Amino acid sequence: NIIMTIHLIAFASILHKQASLRSSHEAILSELEKYYTVRLIDYQDMDKLNSDDFKIIFVATGGVERLVIQHFERLPRPAILLADGMQNSLAAALEISTWLRGRGMKSEILHGELPSIVQRVHILYNNFRAQRSLFGKRIGVIGTPSSWLVASNVDYLLAKRRWGIEYIDIPLERVYEHFQQITDEEVGASCAAVASQALACREGSPEDLIKAMRLYRAIKKICKEEKLEALTLSCFKLIEQIDTTGCLALSLLTDDGIMAGCEGGLQSIFTLLAVKALTTKEGFMANPSMINTRTNELILAHCTVG
Repeated sequence: NIIMTIHLIAFASILHKQASLRSSHEAILSELEKYYTVRLIDYQDMDKLNSDDFKIIFVATGGVERLVIQHFERLPRPAILLADGMQNSLAAALEISTWLRGRGMKSEILHGELPSIVQRVHILYNNFRAQRSLFGKRIGVIGTPSSWLVASNVDYLLAKRRWGIEYIDIPLERVYEHFQQITDEEVGASCAAVASQALACREGSPEDLIKAMRLYRAIKKICKEEKLEALTLSCFKLIEQIDTTGCLALSLLTDDGIMAGCEGGLQSIFTLLAVKALTTKEGFMANPSMINTRTNELILAHCTVG
Protein backbone atom coordinates (compact mmCIF):
# COMPACT_ATOMS: atom_id res chain seq x y z
CA ASN A 1 0.00 0.00 0.00
CA ILE A 2 1.60 3.24 -1.13
CA ILE A 3 1.65 6.07 1.38
CA MET A 4 -0.53 8.74 -0.14
CA THR A 5 0.93 12.21 -0.43
CA ILE A 6 -0.94 15.48 -0.08
CA HIS A 7 0.69 18.62 -1.38
CA LEU A 8 -0.46 21.62 0.64
CA ILE A 9 0.12 24.76 -1.38
CA ALA A 10 0.56 27.33 1.36
CA PHE A 11 -0.54 30.94 1.08
CA ALA A 12 0.43 33.01 4.12
CA SER A 13 0.50 36.76 4.68
CA ILE A 14 4.02 38.24 4.78
CA LEU A 15 3.04 39.64 8.18
CA HIS A 16 3.39 36.07 9.53
CA LYS A 17 6.81 34.51 9.74
CA GLN A 18 7.24 31.47 7.47
CA ALA A 19 8.98 29.61 10.29
CA SER A 20 5.88 29.76 12.47
CA LEU A 21 3.62 28.31 9.74
CA ARG A 22 4.14 24.78 11.02
CA SER A 23 3.74 25.57 14.73
CA SER A 24 0.63 27.72 14.35
CA HIS A 25 -1.19 24.94 12.44
CA GLU A 26 0.12 21.96 14.41
CA ALA A 27 -3.34 20.47 15.11
CA ILE A 28 -4.54 20.12 11.52
CA LEU A 29 -1.12 19.16 10.13
CA SER A 30 -0.44 16.41 12.64
CA GLU A 31 -3.99 15.04 12.14
CA LEU A 32 -3.46 14.81 8.37
CA GLU A 33 -0.05 13.23 8.91
CA LYS A 34 -1.66 10.25 10.64
CA TYR A 35 -3.02 9.20 7.24
CA TYR A 36 -0.92 10.96 4.61
CA THR A 37 2.53 12.19 3.84
CA VAL A 38 2.01 15.94 3.95
CA ARG A 39 4.28 18.18 1.91
CA LEU A 40 4.07 21.89 2.56
CA ILE A 41 4.76 23.71 -0.70
CA ASP A 42 5.24 27.45 -0.93
CA TYR A 43 2.81 28.88 -3.51
CA GLN A 44 5.78 30.14 -5.56
CA ASP A 45 6.86 26.52 -6.11
CA MET A 46 3.50 25.12 -7.21
CA ASP A 47 4.60 24.92 -10.84
CA LYS A 48 7.07 22.22 -9.81
CA LEU A 49 4.19 19.85 -9.02
CA ASN A 50 2.74 17.68 -11.78
CA SER A 51 -0.75 16.54 -12.70
CA ASP A 52 -0.44 13.28 -10.72
CA ASP A 53 0.13 15.18 -7.46
CA PHE A 54 -2.90 15.64 -5.23
CA LYS A 55 -3.03 19.31 -4.25
CA ILE A 56 -4.91 21.31 -1.63
CA ILE A 57 -4.71 25.09 -1.31
CA PHE A 58 -3.75 25.83 2.29
CA VAL A 59 -5.11 29.23 3.28
CA ALA A 60 -2.84 29.64 6.29
CA THR A 61 -3.68 33.20 7.25
CA GLY A 62 -6.00 36.07 6.37
CA GLY A 63 -4.93 38.78 3.97
CA VAL A 64 -3.97 36.39 1.14
CA GLU A 65 -7.05 36.91 -1.05
CA ARG A 66 -5.27 39.01 -3.68
CA LEU A 67 -2.25 36.72 -3.67
CA VAL A 68 -4.37 33.66 -4.45
CA ILE A 69 -6.36 35.27 -7.24
CA GLN A 70 -3.17 36.57 -8.85
CA HIS A 71 -2.25 32.89 -9.34
CA PHE A 72 -5.69 31.90 -10.65
CA GLU A 73 -4.33 30.25 -13.81
CA ARG A 74 -1.99 27.97 -11.88
CA LEU A 75 -4.38 26.85 -9.13
CA PRO A 76 -5.37 23.18 -8.99
CA ARG A 77 -8.89 22.45 -10.25
CA PRO A 78 -11.22 21.93 -8.49
CA ALA A 79 -9.92 24.35 -5.85
CA ILE A 80 -9.96 22.66 -2.45
CA LEU A 81 -9.28 25.32 0.19
CA LEU A 82 -8.13 24.16 3.61
CA ALA A 83 -8.71 26.72 6.37
CA ASP A 84 -8.36 25.72 10.02
CA GLY A 85 -9.59 29.14 11.16
CA MET A 86 -6.30 30.27 12.70
CA GLN A 87 -5.15 33.84 11.95
CA ASN A 88 -8.38 34.81 10.21
CA SER A 89 -7.91 32.14 7.52
CA LEU A 90 -11.58 31.09 7.28
CA ALA A 91 -12.77 34.57 6.32
CA ALA A 92 -10.08 34.72 3.64
CA ALA A 93 -11.05 31.27 2.30
CA LEU A 94 -14.71 32.32 2.04
CA GLU A 95 -13.75 35.44 0.10
CA ILE A 96 -11.45 33.46 -2.25
CA SER A 97 -14.01 30.70 -2.79
CA THR A 98 -16.71 33.20 -3.73
CA TRP A 99 -14.37 34.89 -6.20
CA LEU A 100 -13.38 31.56 -7.81
CA ARG A 101 -16.99 30.45 -8.16
CA GLY A 102 -17.79 33.76 -9.82
CA ARG A 103 -15.19 32.78 -12.43
CA GLY A 104 -16.90 29.43 -12.99
CA MET A 105 -14.32 27.42 -11.05
CA LYS A 106 -15.45 24.64 -8.70
CA SER A 107 -14.32 25.34 -5.19
CA GLU A 108 -14.93 24.03 -1.69
CA ILE A 109 -13.66 24.84 1.77
CA LEU A 110 -12.39 22.26 4.25
CA HIS A 111 -13.03 23.53 7.76
CA GLY A 112 -14.49 22.24 11.01
CA GLU A 113 -13.90 19.23 13.22
CA LEU A 114 -10.64 17.45 12.41
CA PRO A 115 -12.21 14.00 11.82
CA SER A 116 -14.71 15.41 9.34
CA ILE A 117 -11.96 17.27 7.47
CA VAL A 118 -9.93 14.06 7.21
CA GLN A 119 -12.98 12.11 6.05
CA ARG A 120 -13.63 14.65 3.31
CA VAL A 121 -9.96 14.59 2.26
CA HIS A 122 -10.19 10.79 1.91
CA ILE A 123 -13.15 11.16 -0.46
CA LEU A 124 -11.51 13.92 -2.49
CA TYR A 125 -8.28 11.94 -2.73
CA ASN A 126 -10.18 8.87 -3.92
CA ASN A 127 -12.02 10.97 -6.53
CA PHE A 128 -8.72 12.44 -7.68
CA ARG A 129 -7.10 9.01 -8.02
CA ALA A 130 -10.11 7.68 -9.93
CA GLN A 131 -9.98 10.66 -12.26
CA ARG A 132 -6.26 10.20 -12.90
CA SER A 133 -6.78 6.49 -13.61
CA LEU A 134 -9.03 7.41 -16.54
CA PHE A 135 -6.08 9.13 -18.19
CA GLY A 136 -5.03 7.37 -21.40
CA LYS A 137 -8.09 5.10 -21.54
CA ARG A 138 -9.46 4.38 -25.02
CA ILE A 139 -13.15 4.16 -25.90
CA GLY A 140 -14.03 2.59 -29.23
CA VAL A 141 -16.97 4.14 -31.05
CA ILE A 142 -18.04 1.34 -33.39
CA GLY A 143 -20.37 2.83 -35.97
CA THR A 144 -22.14 6.11 -35.23
CA PRO A 145 -24.53 7.00 -32.39
CA SER A 146 -28.22 6.29 -32.96
CA SER A 147 -30.05 9.24 -34.51
CA TRP A 148 -32.49 9.57 -31.58
CA LEU A 149 -29.69 10.28 -29.08
CA VAL A 150 -29.99 14.04 -29.34
CA ALA A 151 -28.32 14.94 -26.04
CA SER A 152 -25.59 12.32 -25.90
CA ASN A 153 -22.83 13.66 -28.10
CA VAL A 154 -19.33 14.27 -26.80
CA ASP A 155 -16.60 16.69 -27.80
CA TYR A 156 -13.73 14.26 -28.47
CA LEU A 157 -11.07 16.95 -28.18
CA LEU A 158 -12.39 18.30 -24.89
CA ALA A 159 -12.69 14.79 -23.43
CA LYS A 160 -9.05 14.22 -24.25
CA ARG A 161 -7.89 17.56 -22.89
CA ARG A 162 -9.93 17.48 -19.73
CA TRP A 163 -9.96 13.78 -18.85
CA GLY A 164 -7.23 12.21 -20.96
CA ILE A 165 -9.80 9.87 -22.50
CA GLU A 166 -9.58 9.08 -26.20
CA TYR A 167 -12.59 8.28 -28.34
CA ILE A 168 -11.63 6.24 -31.40
CA ASP A 169 -14.02 5.99 -34.36
CA ILE A 170 -14.13 2.49 -35.82
CA PRO A 171 -16.22 1.74 -38.93
CA LEU A 172 -18.75 -1.10 -38.72
CA GLU A 173 -17.17 -2.61 -41.83
CA ARG A 174 -14.28 -3.87 -39.69
CA VAL A 175 -16.75 -5.74 -37.50
CA TYR A 176 -18.44 -7.28 -40.55
CA GLU A 177 -15.06 -8.44 -41.91
CA HIS A 178 -14.13 -10.25 -38.70
CA PHE A 179 -17.68 -11.56 -38.35
CA GLN A 180 -17.59 -13.19 -41.81
CA GLN A 181 -14.25 -14.85 -41.03
CA ILE A 182 -15.44 -16.53 -37.82
CA THR A 183 -17.05 -19.91 -38.46
CA ASP A 184 -19.95 -21.53 -36.61
CA GLU A 185 -17.59 -24.33 -35.51
CA GLU A 186 -15.28 -21.86 -33.75
CA VAL A 187 -18.06 -20.65 -31.44
CA GLY A 188 -20.02 -23.87 -30.92
CA ALA A 189 -18.49 -24.73 -27.56
CA SER A 190 -18.87 -21.25 -26.10
CA CYS A 191 -22.52 -21.12 -27.24
CA ALA A 192 -23.18 -24.37 -25.41
CA ALA A 193 -21.47 -22.97 -22.30
CA VAL A 194 -23.57 -19.79 -22.31
CA ALA A 195 -26.80 -21.69 -22.99
CA SER A 196 -26.11 -24.12 -20.15
CA GLN A 197 -25.68 -21.23 -17.69
CA ALA A 198 -28.86 -19.50 -18.79
CA LEU A 199 -31.99 -19.71 -16.68
CA ALA A 200 -33.95 -20.14 -19.91
CA CYS A 201 -33.59 -19.52 -23.63
CA ARG A 202 -37.01 -18.29 -24.69
CA GLU A 203 -37.07 -16.86 -28.19
CA GLY A 204 -33.63 -17.32 -29.69
CA SER A 205 -32.84 -20.34 -31.84
CA PRO A 206 -29.43 -22.08 -31.69
CA GLU A 207 -28.61 -20.32 -34.98
CA ASP A 208 -29.38 -16.94 -33.40
CA LEU A 209 -27.05 -17.73 -30.52
CA ILE A 210 -24.25 -18.77 -32.88
CA LYS A 211 -24.54 -15.51 -34.84
CA ALA A 212 -24.54 -13.44 -31.65
CA MET A 213 -21.46 -15.30 -30.42
CA ARG A 214 -19.63 -14.73 -33.71
CA LEU A 215 -20.33 -11.04 -33.28
CA TYR A 216 -18.88 -11.16 -29.75
CA ARG A 217 -15.70 -12.76 -31.09
CA ALA A 218 -15.46 -10.16 -33.87
CA ILE A 219 -15.77 -7.21 -31.50
CA LYS A 220 -13.39 -8.79 -29.00
CA LYS A 221 -10.77 -9.00 -31.77
CA ILE A 222 -11.18 -5.29 -32.47
CA CYS A 223 -10.81 -4.52 -28.74
CA LYS A 224 -7.45 -6.33 -28.78
CA GLU A 225 -6.30 -4.64 -31.99
CA GLU A 226 -7.24 -1.17 -30.75
CA LYS A 227 -6.38 -1.70 -27.05
CA LEU A 228 -9.85 -0.58 -25.96
CA GLU A 229 -10.91 -0.25 -22.32
CA ALA A 230 -14.47 0.41 -23.36
CA LEU A 231 -16.66 0.64 -26.43
CA THR A 232 -20.07 1.69 -27.61
CA LEU A 233 -21.74 -0.09 -30.48
CA SER A 234 -24.20 1.14 -33.06
CA CYS A 235 -26.34 -1.96 -32.68
CA PHE A 236 -29.36 -1.10 -34.78
CA LYS A 237 -27.29 -0.69 -37.96
CA LEU A 238 -25.82 -4.14 -37.30
CA ILE A 239 -29.24 -5.78 -37.31
CA GLU A 240 -29.90 -4.58 -40.86
CA GLN A 241 -26.49 -5.76 -42.08
CA ILE A 242 -25.79 -9.09 -40.39
CA ASP A 243 -29.17 -9.95 -38.91
CA THR A 244 -28.07 -10.25 -35.29
CA THR A 245 -28.03 -8.02 -32.22
CA GLY A 246 -25.11 -6.81 -30.13
CA CYS A 247 -26.73 -7.69 -26.80
CA LEU A 248 -24.89 -10.93 -26.03
CA ALA A 249 -21.58 -9.46 -27.21
CA LEU A 250 -21.88 -6.41 -24.94
CA SER A 251 -22.92 -8.53 -21.99
CA LEU A 252 -19.94 -10.89 -22.38
CA LEU A 253 -17.52 -8.01 -22.98
CA THR A 254 -18.66 -6.46 -19.70
CA ASP A 255 -17.83 -9.78 -18.02
CA ASP A 256 -14.39 -9.59 -19.64
CA GLY A 257 -13.84 -6.21 -17.96
CA ILE A 258 -14.39 -4.20 -21.16
CA MET A 259 -17.13 -1.68 -20.48
CA ALA A 260 -19.66 -1.93 -23.28
CA GLY A 261 -22.55 0.35 -24.15
CA CYS A 262 -25.25 0.16 -26.77
CA GLU A 263 -26.72 2.47 -29.44
CA GLY A 264 -23.44 4.36 -29.65
CA GLY A 265 -24.23 6.35 -26.47
CA LEU A 266 -21.02 8.33 -25.96
CA GLN A 267 -21.84 9.92 -22.59
CA SER A 268 -23.20 6.75 -21.01
CA ILE A 269 -20.04 4.80 -21.77
CA PHE A 270 -17.91 7.60 -20.31
CA THR A 271 -20.08 7.48 -17.17
CA LEU A 272 -19.68 3.70 -16.93
CA LEU A 273 -15.90 4.07 -17.08
CA ALA A 274 -15.96 6.78 -14.42
CA VAL A 275 -18.21 4.72 -12.13
CA LYS A 276 -15.87 1.76 -12.48
CA ALA A 277 -12.86 3.93 -11.67
CA LEU A 278 -14.60 5.23 -8.53
CA THR A 279 -16.21 2.04 -7.24
CA THR A 280 -14.23 -0.74 -9.01
CA LYS A 281 -17.64 -2.26 -9.91
CA GLU A 282 -19.08 -2.74 -13.39
CA GLY A 283 -22.31 -0.96 -14.21
CA PHE A 284 -24.59 -1.51 -17.18
CA MET A 285 -26.74 0.53 -19.52
CA ALA A 286 -30.50 0.25 -19.75
CA ASN A 287 -33.57 2.24 -20.73
CA PRO A 288 -35.87 3.14 -17.83
CA SER A 289 -39.13 1.73 -19.14
CA MET A 290 -41.41 2.52 -16.19
CA ILE A 291 -41.01 3.96 -12.71
CA ASN A 292 -43.52 3.39 -9.93
CA THR A 293 -42.74 5.61 -6.93
CA ARG A 294 -45.49 4.08 -4.78
CA THR A 295 -44.08 0.56 -4.88
CA ASN A 296 -40.54 1.88 -5.33
CA GLU A 297 -40.11 -0.21 -8.46
CA LEU A 298 -38.26 0.42 -11.68
CA ILE A 299 -38.63 -1.55 -14.89
CA LEU A 300 -35.58 -1.50 -17.16
CA ALA A 301 -35.60 -2.51 -20.81
CA HIS A 302 -32.49 -3.51 -22.77
CA CYS A 303 -29.85 -6.02 -22.65
CA THR A 304 -26.32 -5.30 -21.59
CA VAL A 305 -26.21 -6.43 -17.96
CA GLY A 306 -23.12 -8.59 -17.39
